[in-house]
Amino acid sequence: MHIFSFSVCKYVTVEMKSAFEETGKTKEVIDTKYDYMEEKKGIPIKYVKSDIRFIEVMETICQRLMHYNLHKERTGSNRFAKCYVMVEKYEDLIEDWYRKHQDEDLTTYLCEKHVLKGENQGKGTERAPWLHSGFVQY
Repeated sequence: MHIFSFSVCKYVTVEMKSAFEETGKTKEVIDTKYDYMEEKKGIPIKYVKSDIRFIEVMETICQRLMHYNLHKERTGSNRFAKCYVMVEKYEDLIEDWYRKHQDEDLTTYLCEKHVLKGENQGKGTERAPWLHSGFVQY
């Protein structure tokens, strides 16, 4: 039995997809030259494929969920404790998706194929019809 319901996983992935979409519009390039005295430059890295982008999204994902009307009776970090636990527990898997599987829907990849693999994803964890449509309800 998993401690994460499909709805917890869904909300986390919907916000991640949104954050990656928002940060993916930039054309910025990161200069990898760290020593200003060196003449030899490192290879520039596109921000959209960088570790920095991944880390920034991962660090803010649970905070983004604070805009949802969920668990208003709880305060502070307890409000989305499962989010923090899930993000930490599955960080390597999320990073694998980021590096190798972005062509696959994150909700399908993370929730259906890994976090809740083999679980009944129906009763008590209803799949909303708008799940894959990009609609996010605040």
